[in-house]
Amino acid sequence: MKPAALIAIMGGTGCGKSTFINTIVGKDVTDVGHGLESQTAEVKEYEFLIPNGIPVTLADTPGFNDYNESGGKSDLVILREIGGYLKAKYDKKRKFSGILYLHNIADPKVGGSSQRNIAMFKKLCGPDPLKNVVVVTTFWDEVNMTQGVKNEAELKTKDKFFKELVDGKCRFARFGKYSPEKSPKGPEFPPPISIVSDLLALNPVFVEMQRELAEGKTVEKTSAGVVLYKELQELNRQQEKDISDLNQKIAELKSINTSDKVAREALEDECIALKAQLEELVTKQRNLDQEVHSDGSELVSAIPPPRREREVLAKQRELDLDNIRHIELQHELELLKTQHAKEILQSQLQIRSLLDGNSHDAYQRSQLERLCEDLTATVSDLSQSLIKLRETKEQDVLARTAELAQECAQLRATVTTHSKTLAHLELQLKLSQEAQEKMASELSGKSDNHTSSSTPSPDGKGGADPASKDEKSTKNTGPDYVYYRLYTRLGAFESNHPLYKNDRFIGRIPTKSFSPPHTVASIKLSLCRLEGLSEPDKALLFTPLSSPAPKADSARLSLEGPSGPGLSEQDPIALVVESEMRTEEVAAQLEKLPKRSDDTKVHYGKSCRRLLLIWCTHQLNSGKGDEKAKTSFDKSDISLGRINTLFITPPHTAGSLKACIAKVEGLRVTQGHALYKDKDILMSDTDVITFQDKTYPGSDEGNPVALATDSKFTKRAQLTSTYTFPPADYKVLFSPTWLSTNKDEIVHTDGVIVTDGYLVINSKGEKGFVHKAKITLIDR
Repeated sequence: MKPAALIAIMGGTGCGKSTFINTIVGKDVTDVGHGLESQTAEVKEYEFLIPNGIPVTLADTPGFNDYNESGGKSDLVILREIGGYLKAKYDKKRKFSGILYLHNIADPKVGGSSQRNIAMFKKLCGPDPLKNVVVVTTFWDEVNMTQGVKNEAELKTKDKFFKELVDGKCRFARFGKYSPEKSPKGPEFPPPISIVSDLLALNPVFVEMQRELAEGKTVEKTSAGVVLYKELQELNRQQEKDISDLNQKIAELKSINTSDKVAREALEDECIALKAQLEELVTKQRNLDQEVHSDGSELVSAIPPPRREREVLAKQRELDLDNIRHIELQHELELLKTQHAKEILQSQLQIRSLLDGNSHDAYQRSQLERLCEDLTATVSDLSQSLIKLRETKEQDVLARTAELAQECAQLRATVTTHSKTLAHLELQLKLSQEAQEKMASELSGKSDNHTSSSTPSPDGKGGADPASKDEKSTKNTGPDYVYYRLYTRLGAFESNHPLYKNDRFIGRIPTKSFSPPHTVASIKLSLCRLEGLSEPDKALLFTPLSSPAPKADSARLSLEGPSGPGLSEQDPIALVVESEMRTEEVAAQLEKLPKRSDDTKVHYGKSCRRLLLIWCTHQLNSGKGDEKAKTSFDKSDISLGRINTLFITPPHTAGSLKACIAKVEGLRVTQGHALYKDKDILMSDTDVITFQDKTYPGSDEGNPVALATDSKFTKRAQLTSTYTFPPADYKVLFSPTWLSTNKDEIVHTDGVIVTDGYLVINSKGEKGFVHKAKITLIDR
């Protein structure tokens, strides 16, 4: 089942994420906050179906700036939680269909914390997935439309806000809590559910932070973490500078207070002295008043009034002293305020550090608690299973034991029966091997006297070489020699050490020439050295010739027994090489084939099963009808030819048969060539043919295989994509003549566009159309 589409919703605290999610889902699935505290403490997922039935998962992330009196979480811890969620989704190969960032358009100014959140979001997304990003501005119902449009334009055009996202094809949308009749119209105010539907049409993506975490980076080392850490460091530096300035101001205030104290103390001393002088004057005045009578009033009035002057001066000094005390109190109050501001800044720094540490510890503690709960549940399940096992009745165990004992007795009886059968088969095999050795010995004796009577020639005609008519055969029998045949992808080529002068396609090498151990690799190396062939590691060794797959280099071959692979002319080793020089020789050896005789009976006798009949027609491409086969042997049917099956490169498939036919007929095999059996049954190049059977394709002269060519399909083309055609759900809509495609496959075409496609023949021999957008012509 395809997983639900994943859409992340991000933004600062108080930007309206909960209200937006409830509007999308169509019901209250999350609490809506009415204060400055975040209503989302961790990443939460809400699953629902959009109207067309597609499942969607909304990932609600915690808001930043979550400081409050009860504690809250720091921005760094919130970023860690979001990073953990993103990494978990990356590990599950979950991509995001979209990322929504919500921003309060009613904020009168975008402060430093909001700018930091925007910068973190841009780094978290990276440049690649911006087409999947939508910035949703909220609270349009709480702002004047003109002011809101002005704020939105500033967000789109300034680098410190969302200009980088807009340049990367990010989209903007507006959202507000309007009643249905007052909801603004226009594309700027799309329904929230349509925003989600539009994102589902895009290709899902990984965000940059997911890739960075997958590379092994910590959250703090990611691009978003670096931005947050840089901002926090700058904030700490600014607060430390403010504390330093306050300390300097406190020192200055303390100095001023000290000066005020000194001045106050001096005035206090002066006031005390004036008071003492005033009291002395009062005493003297009293004494004079007693000594002078009323008639001496003129004398008294003539005396200067020093007392009054002293009283005035003393009052003045008391007023000055009060002023100094007032100033001193003001300075002390300012000093206390400055010290309080300093303590507040220091407390904020300590609180932030504690929040980072405590929140991280709490996050780790919650993860450990979840793990412990899972382990506890697992242990409980294991305990219950163990109790059930212990409660298993002993009678059941005994019954099962009896059943096992009965099964063992039956197996012993079966093994005994099979042992007797195997001994009988071994005896029959031994008798069969002895009979084969006797037959091989008889055939070897006959071949000494009839060198070419049963020797296959390239065209299947046989015939003795006149040059060797009076010579004795150079063939030796017995396990002292290993017999082999050489092939390229086109067919057999002559050996440098042939067994016969008139059949140079089979060679032999003394068994002692192979150094032990007799592995496939060492045998390939020895044969390539003997024949002057390069790259023995790329050569393939088949034994027997009918083997559908080459032998592994590590496989061992027995070369010492009386019979085995390569120890007789009837069972030679086949070595297939990739020599370009020998491939050219194979193509040129057509002219060296022995002359053919009109007496076909010579070639059908005992060796008829070794001959392949070929019907080679060209009427599909040239329109000239049947053409004469170069291996033709029947004047009444010149298109009928035959080749020796020993000429066909193993493994024996329809493809190797087609290549061999094309080689002897002087044709360049393309995918425009098709091979048919039973008149009209198309053979795939991978179809296996067993020439050792009594009947096989082309074994009967009356029912040969047919090589059909189409000269129109001469242009090569390369397929550019892989596609299965037609799709299972739409078979009724398409014609079966359209083909499935495999990327980089080479096909052949006539180069003519018909109904938006080319008519081609693929590597399987299938003919049909391929759309022109999925093919590139190589030959024009």
